[in-house]
Amino acid sequence: MWAFFAYLIAATAFYTILVMIAQPDPYDSEAWEMPDDVELPIPTAEEEVETYRKAA
Repeated sequence: MWAFFAYLIAATAFYTILVMIAQPDPYDSEAWEMPDDVELPIPTAEEEVETYRKAA
């Protein structure tokens, strides 16, 4: 029985260390931000309706 408890403790420690080693770098939100001078194309409602009518 004590061997089983020792096994549980050892396995928990082992997998905990594995998870700690495998942690990726902290998420850098600034790397994913778009520059302020980029303009995204915003379709009008008519263009949206045309797209769905063509697909139908």
